[in-house]
Amino acid sequence: MRKSLACALMVLTILAALAGCDRRSLPFKVVSETLVAEIDFLSLIPECIRASPDCRRLAFAEGLASNAFVMTGQNRGKVYAAIGKDSVVFSPDGSQVAYTAQLRGGGWLNVVDGTEAIAYTGVGRVVFSPDGRHTAYMAEREGKKLVVKDGEEEASRYDGIIEGTPVFRSEERRVGKECRSRW
Repeated sequence: MRKSLACALMVLTILAALAGCDRRSLPFKVVSETLVAEIDFLSLIPECIRASPDCRRLAFAEGLASNAFVMTGQNRGKVYAAIGKDSVVFSPDGSQVAYTAQLRGGGWLNVVDGTEAIAYTGVGRVVFSPDGRHTAYMAEREGKKLVVKDGEEEASRYDGIIEGTPVFRSEERRVGKECRSRW
């Protein structure tokens, strides 16, 4: 705590000193800064830090002892038992953020902009269409895999869906997947 406070005071001292300087005489370029988020590094989940494609927003997960949540900028999301590692993702235009969360009862669900989807035994990471209007992900129920697109389950069930799918095809409305079923 003391080290953090000392660092913060040092940065403030430097900034205060630079404020009165003639910027043309500085050996580096001074740019304006905006606070995007405050991070508690003691509870940060490092695999869940993401910047939006335009680098204007930051989303990250924090959690200790089955109390995990996602912060999007200064907005704190709902508390869950866990946040899926490497599950935080922004839409292509950076306007939406999605992540995978575990419920206290043990099920998993995806959250897109704070809206919870249906809980399953397991879920994959949310994939956004190139225009950001559609979402898709893999889910598991009763030992079978399925694809959920825009919150609606596809009718087909599979024994497995290869990691990295589903993916959106170029026409953005159709979802492709690699699946396998027992013969």
